[in-house]
Amino acid sequence: MQGTRWLMLACVVVAGLALPLARPGAVRADVAPLGPLAVVTGPVESCPNGTRLGAWVIGGQRVQVAEGTLFVAGAGAAQAGSEVMVLARVRNDGELQALMVRTQTQAQARQAQALVAQVQHASALALRLRQEALTRLRAQDQTRAQQQLQAQDQTRTQLQTRDQSCTQDQTQLQDQTRTQQQEQTRTRAMQGR
Repeated sequence: MQGTRWLMLACVVVAGLALPLARPGAVRADVAPLGPLAVVTGPVESCPNGTRLGAWVIGGQRVQVAEGTLFVAGAGAAQAGSEVMVLARVRNDGELQALMVRTQTQAQARQAQALVAQVQHASALALRLRQEALTRLRAQDQTRAQQQLQAQDQTRTQLQTRDQSCTQDQTQLQDQTRTQQQEQTRTRAMQGR
């Protein structure tokens, strides 16, 4: 029983670390996805005859067993009809590669299924919270970008207003200079008469 609890605790820790890598929908809904790992519990419905290597069907889920798969005989040998818990790696194609297969009693199987359901719930909640946080961050980024654009528009408007004011000042100065020159020319003309 402690081995099952330890395994599930390890799975929860791995789930927390691997959550950003999770691919929802890569495996069936009744399999607890743990990022690149998954836990499958249930009876062995079919397994290869005469060898452990190959495709196993556990609780309706197809799992590939390879030479490196660890078998733990917690409640007898793993065979058709045995209750097992499998820790598997989710491959890129969505198929499950068994890392460990552990046989268990009916009571352990019920306990493991309850723990898997809790992990599924926690994973779904964590994914939802992650999505909500990403949505908030995107909204904040959009608001910040809009504020920057508004600040740029304000600066551009201020510069244009200042340029217009400078242009008006220059025009007035030129008009004043022209007027002064005209008056000086008239004054000289009057003095010369």
